[in-house]
Amino acid sequence: MNHVLVFGGTGMLAEAVSWLGGQSENLVVYARNEKKAESIRQPFTFYELDYTNTENVRTAIKKALAENGKVDLVLAWIHGTAPNAVQTIMDEVNQFQAKKWRLVHVKGSSSSKEAIEKKAKVDGSCVYQEVFLGFVVEESRSRWLTNEEISRGTIEAITRNTSRYLIGTLTPWDARP
Repeated sequence: MNHVLVFGGTGMLAEAVSWLGGQSENLVVYARNEKKAESIRQPFTFYELDYTNTENVRTAIKKALAENGKVDLVLAWIHGTAPNAVQTIMDEVNQFQAKKWRLVHVKGSSSSKEAIEKKAKVDGSCVYQEVFLGFVVEESRSRWLTNEEISRGTIEAITRNTSRYLIGTLTPWDARP
């Protein structure tokens, strides 16, 4: 991969983002907090970004494409506080490049089943992949995934390149921690 963009990913996905840095020539990471990005162990370019501001997201994409060329992969884990961000990323990259690229959209299961089932409107040259973060059932209790499990599962999802990938389980839904 030549050019990889990551939106979010400086916390629970830091290990997966470090792995992506080793797989790509140019890694650009957008996050709300530069301090958390210090855990990424590969060379990367960091930009602070407020995902809730759609115009800022558009500007960030345009700048990344102008500076580094076409995108091969985008990894996005953006919380529900920025409901337009993923669609904006997809629309902007599609507008400026015809070359096929992949969007790996990580969705957490801590909010609602409807939120994780909502799929972005896919068009253009984007190959869309959803990664669902579930939970783990152990004997008579359940727990959320660890950062290591999330990163390892995300890496596996990226290497398998399937349209939908589940880390952990989502059933039974009321067993969520």
